[in-house]
Amino acid sequence: MTTSSGATTVIGLMQTAVAGAAIATMIATSSAAAPLPGTSTPLAPNTGSLTLNDGSTASFVQNNIGQASAGTITGTITPPGGTSTPFSCAYDVARRQLTGSPACAQVLGGATTGGINLVDLERQAVAARVDVVSHIQANADLQVLNDLTQRRIGLNLAAAAQAQMQVGGTTSASAFGSPQFQSWGFAGGDFLSDDRLGLKKSGHGVVATAGVDHTAGNLLLGGYAAYLNTDLTLDSLDGSLSSDGWALGGYATYVFNSVLSASVSGSYGDSTVNMNRAVSTAPVTAKHGHQEWSLSATGNAFWRLNSDLGLSALAGVDYGKWIDSAYVDSAGIQFNEASEGSTWGKVGTVLTLWPGAMFEPYATAIYSHLLSDPQFVTNRDALTLGGGLELVSGRLSGGLEVDTLLLQDGQSDTTIGLNIRFRI
Repeated sequence: MTTSSGATTVIGLMQTAVAGAAIATMIATSSAAAPLPGTSTPLAPNTGSLTLNDGSTASFVQNNIGQASAGTITGTITPPGGTSTPFSCAYDVARRQLTGSPACAQVLGGATTGGINLVDLERQAVAARVDVVSHIQANADLQVLNDLTQRRIGLNLAAAAQAQMQVGGTTSASAFGSPQFQSWGFAGGDFLSDDRLGLKKSGHGVVATAGVDHTAGNLLLGGYAAYLNTDLTLDSLDGSLSSDGWALGGYATYVFNSVLSASVSGSYGDSTVNMNRAVSTAPVTAKHGHQEWSLSATGNAFWRLNSDLGLSALAGVDYGKWIDSAYVDSAGIQFNEASEGSTWGKVGTVLTLWPGAMFEPYATAIYSHLLSDPQFVTNRDALTLGGGLELVSGRLSGGLEVDTLLLQDGQSDTTIGLNIRFRI
């Protein structure tokens, strides 16, 4: 058989596909569907050869899936006594269709030995995109939970006490004075979008948290429980992903003097993820577990510049890790356990207007730099800008804050949070 380089054919997978070295059964269709955009960048290409029914031989390279690419299969086909002709095929995982020259149909449908394993190709494409979602989900939870306990609680309470210490507004030798308990609640959400090639997605996450802490002398100790929810549209897979789960966490802040303090926090979360993707034959659904761990530590400083302005500065390290459990989707494709950890260094500042007053407007800026391997981000640097208003009245206080993520190419993430605190 010879191939025509100018012709194009589209091949749709029938619903049964056999893993390993088995042959994927193919059927030709007349309607064209464009493959996922982008040019494949092989990570660790799989190579092989096979013999066709007419005696032709084919050698091929099956590319593993990069984050911003569709699956590709390239190679040459050689009829007996003939000249080798190159072929190139692109696999659209969402529609389960292969686009390319007529040789694609022959190579994938006419082999008697060997075979190109489209199940592996599909597994790689789906896993690459789900891993990116898991990374974004874990980072968003890390940012909300640790920022909440370290900055909005630890740093804010320490700064309020230090503001009084710096103007001589307290006769106590300690920051927090006599022991007391406080309860608090927080409800917030982040709205994200990702326009990177082959990874397009959008949606939101929700975090609802309730906690209790105790202050005595110079030490603040607390803990919380949280509800986690994520709902995303996965444009790159013509599908969606949703998750529901919970998290538990703890935190501590120690005030060294009227200027310096330090905070640590940690959390563990567990969620159930449901995913679906539309294909040409029938929808494919999947369900798996998702776990998250985080640790964070910061050093803080506060200066009351004058009666109207207070300035806080922080520097620290955040570590987050996620694990997706192994699962089998409704198409019978098996996915192995996946995990990844990331470490971020950060510096930031908070400028507060009228510290210690009933109304406290403030602005924040946090710069973060990825210290670990950048597997799922295109830029090691991130900048979060935000602001809010804190209301303090007797035993009751509360506030509203809005933050937005910058410097991440093709990505945006805006977080809105409302908190309330009551001194028992």
